[in-house]
Amino acid sequence: AYGGEGFMRSDSYVDGIGEVPHENLLYSPAITIPRIMQNMTLSFRAKASDYIWHYEQFTVYVGDSLNHLEGKLARITTGDYLRYTVDLSDFKGDTIYIVFRHDFNDAQSSLCLDDVELYATIVPPVISKLTYYVNGEQYAQFEYEEGETITPIDGPSEVGYTFSGWQGLPEVMPANDVNVTGTFTKNIYTVTFWDSISESAISTAKIEHGEVIVEFPQLPEHEGYDFTGWDYDNSPVTSDITITALYEVKTFTVTFISGVDGTTISTSIIDYGKIVSEFPEPPTLDRFVFVDWDYDGSAVFVDITITANYLEVGDVNGDGVINTGDAVLILKGITGNSLTPQQDSLADFNNDGKVNTGDAVGILTFIISKTRGIKPKMNIS
Repeated sequence: AYGGEGFMRSDSYVDGIGEVPHENLLYSPAITIPRIMQNMTLSFRAKASDYIWHYEQFTVYVGDSLNHLEGKLARITTGDYLRYTVDLSDFKGDTIYIVFRHDFNDAQSSLCLDDVELYATIVPPVISKLTYYVNGEQYAQFEYEEGETITPIDGPSEVGYTFSGWQGLPEVMPANDVNVTGTFTKNIYTVTFWDSISESAISTAKIEHGEVIVEFPQLPEHEGYDFTGWDYDNSPVTSDITITALYEVKTFTVTFISGVDGTTISTSIIDYGKIVSEFPEPPTLDRFVFVDWDYDGSAVFVDITITANYLEVGDVNGDGVINTGDAVLILKGITGNSLTPQQDSLADFNNDGKVNTGDAVGILTFIISKTRGIKPKMNIS
């Protein structure tokens, strides 16, 4: 029988002392098990040191860290060495720790451990190729041992697409060659349709990379503005994009005419809702005096015509006809110097450059001649 050489001992009872604390622990250093090791086994011998007091208990723990150990309890019932084994196959390629624990039980004598060893079968690793393909062409290739953890490589970049991963890529390498394919997702962009008048979004839409926008939202109406188009040139979309609805203010034509003969003096363009503030120089007409424009200052919302109002020389009171009232007004004005500048220009009936009784006489003569149907003779210089 095996007698033991250089064994390790943990006491649970000492003569002359009695029972002693015996939850003793024996730690191994960190042990790395290569992947080429097959059927890795922990083997050791254990016994109780006393043939009578031989009910010793112990636990063997194995784990990848001292904080993560799994154990199996064994009990010794003999004073002869017995061999024990622990299968470590599940830890191939890992770094492990082994811990022996002398478990507490009623005081017996001592636990002895000896001939602790690890053994395994060395098998050459199976090396296989991992090949990455993109668009049907080889992108990269690596060699891995069977069971080796695979770290995926970064995917390629492609304009208009987002790399979405490697299809068929395992986490660990099997015992055969593996081909994987890179997959892509076509980019989708946001199109924002923008209102340049309200300075707000009309709506949004989604479109794939490289597509052309062919559908547009219903346009909001803006009083006083005409839609002129979208600021989009039909180019393929390659990113998020904002397309603006363009408007221009409505414009109208203002026509200035003569109130005497209806001829056009000039025209101008004015924006929607604006007020006419600039007027042309009214033409000088023989025997007529410009008075004003027939415009009340209202905002313009349509094409309009503005007439230059004139009064005929002699129509001093501005009632539209030349009559005795105009002659009387001239005589009063001469006497009292009460004519307005406009009346003064209308009162120079004989066109001699001054207002006097001759103008009043001329008006009366004009009236009598019209009454008799005789073409009046005016003293006009």
